Amino acid sequence: GGLLKEVVELIKNGIKIDSLIGFGLEYRLCFYYLYGFITYQVLIEMLVRENIKYAKRQVAWLKKEPVRWVGDQDQILKTLQID
Repeated sequence: GGLLKEVVELIKNGIKIDSLIGFGLEYRLCFYYLYGFITYQVLIEMLVRENIKYAKRQVAWLKKEPVRWVGDQDQILKTLQID
């Protein structure tokens, strides 16, 4: 879908491959797919697997670090002590 279209457009517009790969895992995997290094099935499997691993790392980090969740704009401004 949308990510593949974005990567195709970036390539059409002349982005350097090193820059594209530097955008992150998803872009790198799309590059591998578009240039025939992996199949579409492998692309999807890797995207799912790597995003799950990333989410698990985020959860582990959040368990170690104090997090203060804020809701609406008033609460955010109060938390930041902005009038």
